[in-house]
Amino acid sequence: MNNRIRTERLSLREISRRLGIPPSSVAYYKDRFGAYIPTCPPAKSASSSTRIAYPPEALQIFKEIRDMYTQHWTTDAIEQDLAAKLYGLHAPEEPAGHTASSLLERFSQMLEAQAAMRREMEGLRDELASLRAKARDLDAQVFEERSQRVALALELEVLRDAHQEQERRYQTNKERARQERHTHQQQAPGEPHLDLPLVIRTTTNEYLGVVGRTKPFSLRDFMRLVEHGGARRGQVALSWQAKPPRWVLLLSANDPETGRPRRHRMEVARITTPNGNEVMQITRLAMDGVDAPEPFLLVLFRKIKEEFDG
Repeated sequence: MNNRIRTERLSLREISRRLGIPPSSVAYYKDRFGAYIPTCPPAKSASSSTRIAYPPEALQIFKEIRDMYTQHWTTDAIEQDLAAKLYGLHAPEEPAGHTASSLLERFSQMLEAQAAMRREMEGLRDELASLRAKARDLDAQVFEERSQRVALALELEVLRDAHQEQERRYQTNKERARQERHTHQQQAPGEPHLDLPLVIRTTTNEYLGVVGRTKPFSLRDFMRLVEHGGARRGQVALSWQAKPPRWVLLLSANDPETGRPRRHRMEVARITTPNGNEVMQITRLAMDGVDAPEPFLLVLFRKIKEEFDG
């Protein structure tokens, strides 16, 4: 029995299993303190294996190294302890004053000990993850997969119904918009009115308009200007209400900054100026229900004059 124990050859994996130490930590202890850990003589058949084997007494040394790291010993202190036990050596007494080099050495040893502990923790995490994967019940996994398939089928059905409802609403809104456009087109001013100059009347009874290089700024030009601005800032809806001899142009759009819907109203009427000119006069302009004052209209037409080339 004793002869079997003396000739027993242990691998690092077996030492890890018996002591309950992660294999990565055992390998680190072997590399760092190999001078103080006994090994078995090479096997008779050297070609059969090149791995180093350890006798049973090496278990105690690996355990002591593990315990010292657990107790936060530095690597240098562990090495001195192993040397004292193996060779009967004692660590030299440290001088009373701590030099900068000794402090740096102690700090380096502390970092090395922390790195070893981190490697052990990583090894433990890997083992824990492996145990959890092996402990997962196959039936629970099958149930989870079936539940996911059922959930996906239900979600697909809901999405299909939602898509059909959206398509129905889209077609309804499309038809409604077509009818509204047709109605608004019927209520819009006729061609002669759209091409008449667009003017405002000041408090001094002056009629102000914008004249380009070839023609005056008309109601048609104003509608093009609004639609062009809507294409840049977002969709703008235009509609007409006919109240001869007046027409009401309704504009609705969302504010690009706040997203709040904004609604404007412009009333125009065909009149003859004292000079005998036929024009379309803006009789009222309301922004979100608030009538625009004359200075605003003057600024508006000044901006139009700067951009309109006729």
